Amino acid sequence: MATSREKHSRKAPRKKAEFFHGPLELLEKDVPLFLVKGEGKCRALDDRVERFAVKITDNLVVFDPREYALAGIDDAFRWLLAPCIIPTLLVDRLAAHFEHYTGHSLDIRRSYRQFEY
Repeated sequence: MATSREKHSRKAPRKKAEFFHGPLELLEKDVPLFLVKGEGKCRALDDRVERFAVKITDNLVVFDPREYALAGIDDAFRWLLAPCIIPTLLVDRLAAHFEHYTGHSLDIRRSYRQFEY
């Protein structure tokens, strides 16, 4: 059984370059993994993480920029911009779901810049 600390550490983002140096041990059948793939030289590592993860978890979600048109972006530069675009879309989309699920608008601040701290 995982300790409280181990469960918490599963929530933190992991760099794919570090995945096979320990974090892979956190992945289990029911543990979700969001994999944001790139289009550059590290694409082979992204594919390797995906091949491994699909064998372990039933909750793998892959965000692949190759599946999205980036109108006006030359193919020679997609590898630079895709890692910026996909996480932005992912975070914004998750924020919208968070707002709906909790009923709390993320435009309303409870503490941030509300008083001196």
